[in-house]
Amino acid sequence: GHYHRIMGLFDFLKKQKLSSADINIDITNHVATINGNSIPVPCQLDELTKIFGKARRFEGGAGNLNYIWDELGIYCYVTAGLKVYCIAVKKHPSAQPMPFEASGMYKGVLTIGGENWEDVVSKGNDLEIAREHSIDGLSLFAEYVDFEYGDRNGSSNAYTGIEIKLI
Repeated sequence: GHYHRIMGLFDFLKKQKLSSADINIDITNHVATINGNSIPVPCQLDELTKIFGKARRFEGGAGNLNYIWDELGIYCYVTAGLKVYCIAVKKHPSAQPMPFEASGMYKGVLTIGGENWEDVVSKGNDLEIAREHSIDGLSLFAEYVDFEYGDRNGSSNAYTGIEIKLI
């Protein structure tokens, strides 16, 4: 019985739904560390599905291919060869939600080089609708929640989320 009890516990833990608040991501020197798992990026899609589980697939125009973990608030862009070249998180609903974005919101902590992503992207260029910043070979793009009204209070509520291009 002892062995079966332990295996039963593993099965139970595997069935526990991952919550977005439990997922912490740091990207430093082209390595994504997700809850202690270090993955060199860009990476293959299966590296992420091992951690996040099965994703929803969305094929957009112009050969855009996305995999989305709706309940986690995380999505990515992949090449035809399933190489992940952009990782994104959704923090607040967009005024016009897109089908390639996650429908749920990411509630974990995302850092870039160990620094909170909002602080990093706020050093970038103001593009009216978004901020854009390049750091360590990454290209960051964060859309303002409410660009129509020009809300620039710099609070963490200022952005719908961030897309991190890895190449």
